[in-house]
Amino acid sequence: MTLEELEGLLSHRLAWSQGYEKINRRKSAPRVALDDLPSLFKGWPKLSGDATTAGQTGSVPSENSGQGSALKGVAGSPGQVRGQVKIIYSPSDFSRFQAGDVLVAENTDPAWTPLFSIASAVVTEHGGLLSHGAIVAREYGIPAVLGVKNATKIFRDGQTITVDGKKGAVYLE
Repeated sequence: MTLEELEGLLSHRLAWSQGYEKINRRKSAPRVALDDLPSLFKGWPKLSGDATTAGQTGSVPSENSGQGSALKGVAGSPGQVRGQVKIIYSPSDFSRFQAGDVLVAENTDPAWTPLFSIASAVVTEHGGLLSHGAIVAREYGIPAVLGVKNATKIFRDGQTITVDGKKGAVYLE
């Protein structure tokens, strides 16, 4: 019920039977299927076609000479950072993460938030503009690219990459 309807019930402007009728009508109304929503609202784009390497359809041209090929994802938080990859699979790996590392993970959730305070950038395999990784990266002011298919398999610990959170691209060095 809306706030106005609740106030109407409490002030006796709306009968309780009318309130129950509104609730039952809304419960039986058709719902939007999650699959019908754009990925922007779901936060988890489908993996097929999320990221592509340079030279393939949808790739990002390397505008910065010497950066090599690029992987495309969802631009989650603006900024550009060059740093060393640290692949983190679970909270048990957190102790391996050091200040300035680029966090590369399948996904993040609230337990991962402390890493954002020392990360230079974030790259995840899943997620979108409204995902945990994107929101927290924006809060900390660090670049984030989400939905980079197979990022944890493509990158290696210690590898230098450039994360461009405005373009949604990660450049391999």
